[in-house]
Amino acid sequence: MKIRILKGISQEMLDSKLAIGWTRGIALGLVVVAAVAAPALAQHSPSTVYQPTLDRIATFVVGNNGHLYDKYYNGGWIWEAQGNPPGALAIDSPSVVYQPTLDRISTFVVSNNGHLYDKYYNGGWIWEAQGNPPGALAINSPSAVYQPTLDRIATFVVGNNGHLYDKYYNGGWIWEAQGNPPGALAINSPSAVYQAPLDRIVAFVVGNNGRLYDKYYNGGWIWEAQGNPPGALAINSPSAVYQPPLNRIVTFVVGNNGHLYDKYYNGGWIWEDQGNPPGALAIGSPSAVYQPTLDRIVTFVVGNNGHLFDKYWNGQQWVWEDQGDPGIRL
Repeated sequence: MKIRILKGISQEMLDSKLAIGWTRGIALGLVVVAAVAAPALAQHSPSTVYQPTLDRIATFVVGNNGHLYDKYYNGGWIWEAQGNPPGALAIDSPSVVYQPTLDRISTFVVSNNGHLYDKYYNGGWIWEAQGNPPGALAINSPSAVYQPTLDRIATFVVGNNGHLYDKYYNGGWIWEAQGNPPGALAINSPSAVYQAPLDRIVAFVVGNNGRLYDKYYNGGWIWEAQGNPPGALAINSPSAVYQPPLNRIVTFVVGNNGHLYDKYYNGGWIWEDQGNPPGALAIGSPSAVYQPTLDRIVTFVVGNNGHLFDKYWNGQQWVWEDQGDPGIRL
């Protein structure tokens, strides 16, 4: 905290300082004004990871000051300030991934200079500048995925030219230009998933034409056009999840009609209209997760009424659940 001792300051000036987060006191007949850094507010979406060796969940968010933060559980929840990327400010949402062989958490962010950064733990937290995609600037949020067979992390980003890029580690970090979806430009953020039986990474993006696309590796990278949700256009970012017992990838998107949709593979790709949340319209991007003990996929969305909703498969049908609002009034 910086302490400034000011003589002859007017009440009007003092009040203006107080309005922007300064505090004051009186000492030795002097006005003491203490500059206190305003607390940050989390923005956009968090990214959560599980670290088996510590049986620990850690969640990462970007603050409105451009810094990265995490909160982890160690007998109680603990905030950890990770600072800002070197020479830049983090934007949008982070993407965190766990690398078992190194027992390492790595978190990726895009910054306001269009570069990709990661921060990883190796006895202490270390920032790493990954630069910008070749011939472009990264936008929105990255999507990181771990490929066990190659002990490799790959991170996907969309460029400001509408192309998809990835950066992967193979003795050193390597950028790979994936091009744009056929007949379209990628928008917002990608969602990458790993399919173990095929040892395959699949990255999904939404195009500026409201269609869903994926690009997967099968001896070479292949684009696949998934079309648009029935009677709607996909908006924002997709969320992909893998269900091992069915060897199935399922990808969720929100439509411009406020409905939730998924597309899954069962000998061929099939669209499913999940409808709208009860009494609301879905907005933003969904987030899907797989629960092994129940062999259950659960997808979360936010409604235009400010409520959180989830939809899960109970073995017979999809069920909506209204989780309400956070209950915090500003």
